[in-house]
Amino acid sequence: MKITILSNDRDTYDFIEFAKLKLSKDSMFIELKESPVTFKSNDFIIKESYLNNYINDGQDIYSIIRFGDEKRVKYTKNALDTSVEEHDEILSNEAFIENLKDSTFNIIF
Repeated sequence: MKITILSNDRDTYDFIEFAKLKLSKDSMFIELKESPVTFKSNDFIIKESYLNNYINDGQDIYSIIRFGDEKRVKYTKNALDTSVEEHDEILSNEAFIENLKDSTFNIIF
């Protein structure tokens, strides 16, 4: 079994870590110890939709991410030497859309 939480709240990451800790200590959930608890943020769902072509080329991607001019995103991206860089920064909508085109862009939250 796998549990996936969908949220736009950055505290979800801490909540999941807390939930995993509580579940691992409770004998009632012994069978769930090996079950992953994952999450998908709104930004992750936008990226997933973009990569799976759920967002049509004719559709304005700005209408999907118009909720603000900037968004705080925690992500990884490959450096020029293919090592992994971790970022936690505020991206403009334009920078976010450009990152969607990069296959090494992995949203954490």
